[in-house]
Amino acid sequence: MKKRDLEPNQDGKRRRTWIKLAAGLSILAVAISVVWLGIIYFSHVQLSRQVPITIRQNIDFPVYLPALSDFPPDQQSFNYSNGVLFFQAGSKNAQVTFAEQRKTTDFDLGKFSTAQGLTGMKQLTINNNSVLLGKVHELNIGIIDTGETIVTITSVSNQPSSSIESIVRSLQQV
Repeated sequence: MKKRDLEPNQDGKRRRTWIKLAAGLSILAVAISVVWLGIIYFSHVQLSRQVPITIRQNIDFPVYLPALSDFPPDQQSFNYSNGVLFFQAGSKNAQVTFAEQRKTTDFDLGKFSTAQGLTGMKQLTINNNSVLLGKVHELNIGIIDTGETIVTITSVSNQPSSSIESIVRSLQQV
């Protein structure tokens, strides 16, 4: 007698085991995806709620906020005037000022930085955005061209340029 004849249901058991394993892995993959998407969604919602609704409804360009815990936006500092959004971020010891505005069709990052008096310039590409880092009146500054928005970050408490670069890397559109 062949071994196969003695165990006629063995192939069926193996097949069911593989089907159960594949189903379990599929459910696990879906659960991980749902959790990951939830984290991304709620972090975006949390950031977007930081811009007061009365200001957010008047803005016609994408807004960028830092996602670093050391530089939370100050809710009381948001101001929108003449097409420019201003706000402060940071703590008592580490403050930066943001100025954000819609990019015009004739905007030139090099000319803008020269007009601002930016010295010691370092040009980077961060998250597919053109970035200039430098100094204005001994304060570190970062200028970001996102394609639709010009974001200027100025250190108020003389943060090192590495801090400005870290803030630029953490920016999230809300």
